[in-house]
Amino acid sequence: MAYQLEKYRNRDSRHTCPKCGKPKCFTYYVDEDGQPLDKSVGRCDHESECGYHYPPKDFFRDHPDREVIEV
Repeated sequence: MAYQLEKYRNRDSRHTCPKCGKPKCFTYYVDEDGQPLDKSVGRCDHESECGYHYPPKDFFRDHPDREVIEV
């Protein structure tokens, strides 16, 4: 399954960063249906201050039981 950063629609499509705690600055990685992989998987807009980026590749490495296997 492919994941991509959620497209910007408005400020409500941005969320609270799990690292710095700032609201409306975190972008989830979502699937084709727009569902986030996990609330911790995404990128903070404050790259120079916070720098949080947890891509799906790292999430699946850290949580092998959550990996989706396509057949």
